[in-house]
Amino acid sequence: DAQISGSSATVPISGADRVIAGLRARFRQCYQTGLNSDPSMSGKVTITAKVGPNGEVSDANVSSNTGLSQGVASCIANVVKRAQFDPPGGGGSTLNIPVTFVQQGK
Repeated sequence: DAQISGSSATVPISGADRVIAGLRARFRQCYQTGLNSDPSMSGKVTITAKVGPNGEVSDANVSSNTGLSQGVASCIANVVKRAQFDPPGGGGSTLNIPVTFVQQGK
């Protein structure tokens, strides 16, 4: 399952946690693909996203990764890159999104 702990932003983004929660199914798909090649994989990744003044994500990168394959981490970053947030205004915001993956039923 994908567990998302509190995100943090340099400039508050209204509804950011709601948008991130909406990405969970796609985060799980990234993880599931990784499990096909490494069934014991679990871990945590933090994505740092630059959100422009209009709410579009201009860049999303893996800022830390513990236990997940590079492919899974990149897949999650790409999901975030395609997200649309509420406009933070000003010069935009930088958002840190920690996502932890734990296996169910073990």
